[in-house]
Amino acid sequence: MIKVVTLSALKSVYDIREIVENGYTLSVAELINELHNLPQDAKIVVSNDSGYTYGSIRPSILNVREIETYEEEEERERREEEEWEDSLPNEEDVNYVVIQNNGEPLKWSDDNKVVIYGGVEDAENDVIEGDKIVTLGEYAKSIGVDWRTLL
Repeated sequence: MIKVVTLSALKSVYDIREIVENGYTLSVAELINELHNLPQDAKIVVSNDSGYTYGSIRPSILNVREIETYEEEEERERREEEEWEDSLPNEEDVNYVVIQNNGEPLKWSDDNKVVIYGGVEDAENDVIEGDKIVTLGEYAKSIGVDWRTLL
């Protein structure tokens, strides 16, 4: 007769952290301690599906990996979100105003509002000698208003 130790695989969660963080599984040291109480010549198998199928245990299937805790994942996602937001250009930095030679911004003739360009190339089309191109943020700061009020 062959002695067999069966590890019954319990499918109880979909996220490994639920088991690991809540202490619902043995550590390596605890498993070794438990195995010392079993017959040393017994074979070990994994029982799946309440004993409907079985799997062997070989050294090649023993893998160590590190997983993020929920807290670490939240912190990483928060940092990534901040980095992503920081990488986005602000409208004040990607919109431009042409300041004419007389120091006044170029304005639309029909409503006398400042012309705001979506790119430097667009602004360059309306520049004449002596004019300069500034960002919307720079222009707003120079006249003491929040750049959003100019949109």
